Amino acid sequence: MGGLCSCLSPDVEQRQEPSPRTPLLDGTEPTTQEVSNIKSVRKQQTAGIKHISTSVEALVPVSCGKIALPLLDKTFQDHSKLYNDLLKNFNLLRQTIVDLKILTVEENNVHASLETCIKNIVSMCGHTELKVKRSKYCIQLEYNVKDVPAEAIKALKLYNESNKLCRDIFERSSQIKRSMEIVLDDEQRLRLEVLKSNLDSKDAPEAMKICIANVNKLRQLPGAIELIHAQTEKIFNDIKEASKVFFLE
Repeated sequence: MGGLCSCLSPDVEQRQEPSPRTPLLDGTEPTTQEVSNIKSVRKQQTAGIKHISTSVEALVPVSCGKIALPLLDKTFQDHSKLYNDLLKNFNLLRQTIVDLKILTVEENNVHASLETCIKNIVSMCGHTELKVKRSKYCIQLEYNVKDVPAEAIKALKLYNESNKLCRDIFERSSQIKRSMEIVLDDEQRLRLEVLKSNLDSKDAPEAMKICIANVNKLRQLPGAIELIHAQTEKIFNDIKEASKVFFLE
């Protein structure tokens, strides 16, 4: 079936240029009074922020509080959803790898190497022809279902699914991280959106409190996204290395 070519090596992602300021913001300069108000709450900026753990087990979904300003609220809710969807795919990837090991290794050894798993897949497939389709951060096995032994079909599907998840995480993680950073870079103006709003004196302080809390939650996420990206890259590199077994015969 031929040997693995160099195109399986992870491509170096191009550095993204800074994007324009989010359309949510109007670009106007703050007044002296507004700046003074911002400084009065600046000490709350880091309240409640926790350091991101280096363990993926510590990664949890984020929930931003609802704020009574539709555009500002949409910014927070959209970004929390983007992160949560990314985390969901990452957890699904990890579970897919576990399922693959359980299915292909004796005694359901979840600590078995991917190389062992894939060697067993090859053994399960017997003389079935497997074609390899390669793209960035993704390897897909193509086969005729009629020719594949029944016990091997699920393993092949899990293998392909794990690669698709790696690709999707790589494609989305950098975009989401950059979008988060754009929002966080404009933190002062996010607060000014609350100060400039028509909220009454009763609702405005609560809206500002929620805004600050939401910013603090988002501030944790770029680091979490970097961890997801790094762990996904490790998983894919293991898959890529183990996949060389397909080309030994």
